[in-house]
Order: sequence, then C-alpha cells, then structure tokens
Amino acid sequence: MDLSSKFIDISRYQKVKKIGEGNFAEVFLVKMKNNNEKFAAKLFSKPPVDSSQSLAIHESTIYHILNHPSIAKFYGISFSSFDDNDKLVPTILLEYFYNTNLKNVLDSEQKTLTPPGWSSTKKCICIIGTANAMKYIHKKGIIHNNLNPYSIFLDDDFYPQIGSFLKSEFI
Repeated sequence: MDLSSKFIDISRYQKVKKIGEGNFAEVFLVKMKNNNEKFAAKLFSKPPVDSSQSLAIHESTIYHILNHPSIAKFYGISFSSFDDNDKLVPTILLEYFYNTNLKNVLDSEQKTLTPPGWSSTKKCICIIGTANAMKYIHKKGIIHNNLNPYSIFLDDDFYPQIGSFLKSEFI
C-alpha cells in the first residue's frame, strides 16, 4: 500500500496537550496553525526508533485501507518531530474526539455523571455501529486484536469510531 499521498508536514501543526498514552506511543491534541482545526497526533516515541517507524507504517497502512463511518479518520503520517526537525519521531494524524472513548463515558455513567446526550438509544447505536465496523474490517481481511472500550472513540453525537489499530493484523 502506497502511503506517499498521506505524508504530512508536521510543522503546520502545534501540540496543545497530551491526551493519552499507551505502551508504544503518546497521543496529543494538536491544532493546525493556520485555522486551529483539531486533530489527535499519535507519536511513536517510546520504543527504539527502528521499531517506532515500523509500528507507525503498519498502523497507517491499516487506517489508509479502511474507509467507514464508524472508523476514525486517518489524515496522514510524518517522520519529523514537532519539537526538532532533525529528530525522527514517527507520527500519525487522526481525527480528534471531544467525547474521548467509550471507557470514559461508561465510567462517568457508573458514577452517575452521565454526559449530556448519552442515552439508551446512543448505547444501541454504539453497539450496532461497532458491530457494523467490525464486519467491514473483517471483510477487508484485517483482525483488530485490541477492540475494547478504550479503542472505541465517541464523536460529538456519541457515535462510535473504532481506532487503535496498532495490534491489528492481515488475514
């Protein structure tokens, strides 16, 4: 899969704040400098550099193949650092979700701090949207291998958006 059309100039974006962290990467809220549009930037800065390049390319390739309303949008990949142009930090740019993920919303609901707009209907939409996206992913010959409430992001309407394809594999 050719990713050359998805290379982005990371200098056009500015880090705002750290919004997540995993075993292999940190996720930052970033904004485009010229219009303040928000994105999530996944920086593969934790493992050795050669591993981080492979991981970023692997996940980008999977995102590039997938185009579904319940899968997070992939905007591009860069190998430059936000902070130092001479430093190699593979980064993928993804859709940003204000409502974070299903885990956080369910935890809030357990504490009776249900976010406005979250309802039984939205829960059903979340289940159906996730199932439909997984059917699509499997038809594309991909196994997610890490589907959990942390990897189901929720858009402004609480519709599911599957992400975190790092552990995915082709069948």
